[in-house]
Amino acid sequence: MLGKSPADVIGLLAEMVRDTAGALSIGQPGTALIAGKWREIPDQASLERILNELPHKPFLVGEDGVSMSLAGVQTKLAIALDGDTLYIPINGAPSTHIIKPDGERLPGAVQNEAFCLTLARMIGIPTPKVTTGTAGGRSYLLVERYDRRHDGKRWRRLHQEDFCQALGRPPAAKYQNNDTGLKGPSLADMLGVTLRHMTAQQTARFVDLAIFNPMAACNRPEFGGQLHASCAAAGNCDGRSGYMVHSRRGSQKCRFATCKTLITRWTAFSMSRPFVSPILNGMPR
Repeated sequence: MLGKSPADVIGLLAEMVRDTAGALSIGQPGTALIAGKWREIPDQASLERILNELPHKPFLVGEDGVSMSLAGVQTKLAIALDGDTLYIPINGAPSTHIIKPDGERLPGAVQNEAFCLTLARMIGIPTPKVTTGTAGGRSYLLVERYDRRHDGKRWRRLHQEDFCQALGRPPAAKYQNNDTGLKGPSLADMLGVTLRHMTAQQTARFVDLAIFNPMAACNRPEFGGQLHASCAAAGNCDGRSGYMVHSRRGSQKCRFATCKTLITRWTAFSMSRPFVSPILNGMPR
């Protein structure tokens, strides 16, 4: 779609990473961020068309001025929300929200994730603000980005790292047990990062989330100047370190952000591969 070789890492980054996770933005020399450069999605029919095209046109690749990238197995799109109007960020402008449409691979995932995130928030675990919506025959989850902040004048990106980055592990090792031969971070490894770089209160938040995750959801942890985390109380065994992110500002300690994604396993949906969880006392969680 981009006319780039899969081996052309720099070329791919230049085309797809103007807006991505955290504070990083990569563009051509001479280009700069123009705050508020958004293209309006005029109506529900237009939004439905965009959602329908995403499986074949991920992140609207190839559209003029659109350059974004997001990790994760679920289909998603970075967008901007101003009032009740949705926009597509272009020319390097930061997004403010992520939209996750329904899909055949994870039936009921929109309502599932909205329920789990709301449940976590109700018992005191920090989660991003979420809402659900419809566009024609499609439903979607709208998630406020934890790595964006409005300073009164413009939207700004916040730096983040996941536990793999913090521990110097490659992306393929985001699961403690995986089929790559690379051992991923253990729960003890991740707890060690929080103890070294966060306050006791933030560490307690991480522990709360580590407990909630296997009990409630099939989730992912992250932490960032802000941090989020993989969740547990919903029957979630997807405790992947790649979804725990942290960030810091200047000399400040890292801060737990939110629990980014929560989906319970207690619903009948099929996955292409089994979830792999961290190990506790030598046994899968």
